[in-house]
Amino acid sequence: MEIKRRKVFPKDANSSVVQKDLSMYTRIGIISQVNPEEGTCTVRWLDKNGVRYQVLLTQGSPKEWNIPERGDCVLVAFDHHERARIIRYINVGHLSRSKFSKSLPKLREGEKLWEAGGSYIYMKKNGDIILSTLDQGFFSLEALTGTWKSETVNWKCITEAGIASFGLIRRFKSNNLGERQSVNISDEEGNIYTEYRIRIVEKDDNLLGITGIETPFIDIILGTVVNNNGEIIDKKDNPTLLQQKQLAVKISLQNGVIINVDKEGRISLTAKTWNFNKGTVDSIDPDIEKGLETYNSASGTKGQHLAREHDEITIPISTGYTDEEHLGLTEKSNNNILILQQLARSFISPSGPCEFNPALLTGNISLHGEITEGANNLYVGDD
Repeated sequence: MEIKRRKVFPKDANSSVVQKDLSMYTRIGIISQVNPEEGTCTVRWLDKNGVRYQVLLTQGSPKEWNIPERGDCVLVAFDHHERARIIRYINVGHLSRSKFSKSLPKLREGEKLWEAGGSYIYMKKNGDIILSTLDQGFFSLEALTGTWKSETVNWKCITEAGIASFGLIRRFKSNNLGERQSVNISDEEGNIYTEYRIRIVEKDDNLLGITGIETPFIDIILGTVVNNNGEIIDKKDNPTLLQQKQLAVKISLQNGVIINVDKEGRISLTAKTWNFNKGTVDSIDPDIEKGLETYNSASGTKGQHLAREHDEITIPISTGYTDEEHLGLTEKSNNNILILQQLARSFISPSGPCEFNPALLTGNISLHGEITEGANNLYVGDD
């Protein structure tokens, strides 16, 4: 087998790239115009008079994206096709800026600062991270303690569970032109009201953001209560400017329960069912399973609950005593009369032991009292 060989010329072994000394093709200039859509800018040279158009924008590091501003100082390099591109951004003047701008931190060795529009991210040498604006507060994450600190005018947190907000009260209202704008709600003297509000949905919807938040499962408002129209309301949801009728607390549940507390301390409660320290004829009441109440429909329309100090109790002491809520008390009246007779005999008068005559106790007679102590493991009711 014969292999044919051809003659190799020097140009075949040489690279197609013409080698040049790149140090002769770098210049320093100032950006005079930026075209973000095309990714180019115009640079005015500092070494000689003149400008260069269509200078390619580049980034400071991989995965970083930044559009420079007019006035930024840059280092520009040229390739063998005389194409110009930025290879370095030159930041100068931080010392003078930190002297005259009191809100900007003074950098130390090993620290980093990213600043735009007056806001900045500052990474300190000890690992602390600070996110700040010049006049609207800051967030700080301390590396040593893991503490998250913040100082802001308004704070809002949105999760799949709902929305929590804290700060100045702002609502969307229509101006004279019919345009809806977010405005602060204040009193007649211009003092802005504040609120802490939590709106919770019952179940997540597996979507980003929150749906159905206009009718939340639970809505808690602490502070002056303002409706979505920017009106300060009373407990009947009517607009009011009267200080004593303005609400300070409003708790609303989707099932219709509403608890209102006005600024004068009056409490208003709206509910479908009520249960204040008493039993219930509802045999499926969860307090029964917890052992806090007992239930026996044959004993009346009220059940029994665990006794507590300061509970008011009734003791029947006449055979004619009746109580529809506690039918079992009627059966206990005879036992109570016997105990009172024994108690009376323990007292001695000049003529001998005292006697208690039940016949004199006519009608629906009972003793009323209050438990002052010894309420542990004791039920109050019919049994």
